[in-house]
Amino acid sequence: MWQVSFIYKREKAEIIESIFDDYAASYSFFETSSPFMWQFSAYFISQPEKETLYSLLTPFIQANIILSETIQVMPAVMDDWIAKMHQTFPPLSFGRYFIYGSHYKKPIPSWCLQLKIDAATAFGTGEHATTKGCLKAFDYLLKKRVFSAILDMGTGTGILAIAAAKILRQPVIAVDNDPEAVRVGRLNARSNNSHSLVTFFKSEGFKSNYIRKKASYDLIFANILARPLHQMALNMAMHIRKNGYAILSGLLKNQIGMIIQKYKAVGFIIEKKFFIGEWAILIVKK
Repeated sequence: MWQVSFIYKREKAEIIESIFDDYAASYSFFETSSPFMWQFSAYFISQPEKETLYSLLTPFIQANIILSETIQVMPAVMDDWIAKMHQTFPPLSFGRYFIYGSHYKKPIPSWCLQLKIDAATAFGTGEHATTKGCLKAFDYLLKKRVFSAILDMGTGTGILAIAAAKILRQPVIAVDNDPEAVRVGRLNARSNNSHSLVTFFKSEGFKSNYIRKKASYDLIFANILARPLHQMALNMAMHIRKNGYAILSGLLKNQIGMIIQKYKAVGFIIEKKFFIGEWAILIVKK
């Protein structure tokens, strides 16, 4: 594992975090002695390319959001990394959900849907606004109908797939283009006694023969980023049944216009929009 760290202005955190969502295995952030400056650390399976890293950070350095003199690139000490991830992942409670890591040893409310999710080396522990938004959108849809064929595209830790499986007691397919996410997702599914319902495997978007064999779904989660959501719109339409839904997230507010336009062009209507901070979650219906 490799670590990239720097000090940055916290008010721009969501934007900085979003650029690492599909580039880093995971990330964490900590408050410094200054209330307005935080330390950001991103973790990578292999050493990040200098050119890619430079292109990501330069606009923020030029805008005086990231302090260039604080940037460090070094091999990550795994024990320290896991400990820091645990420190930044206290239990989360919202709506019906209670999300916690294996390090949490206190009593868990009996009334809630428990999701035991360890961040490890995959993205998605529930603390991000997009994950909360997807769960909120899922609850909204459950008031309309029950779903039986579900796909979680870009599953990360598997949190959305596991939540759907536990609520509906239905099989869920969860895919990611990162084999490490597939490994972590399987571990999390087993920790939640959902491994018999959630099938994880590696796929670059919809290219897997397994997805094509399954043919169509009545609900697809896609908590990724604007660019891949835009690119996979047609495939999304091809794999969702008539009157089926997709929950699209990983979008900033200023990106939803192009996504709405693209998905309308391939046969979707916009069912609902949710906003959490700078982030947007869209429910689209075929």
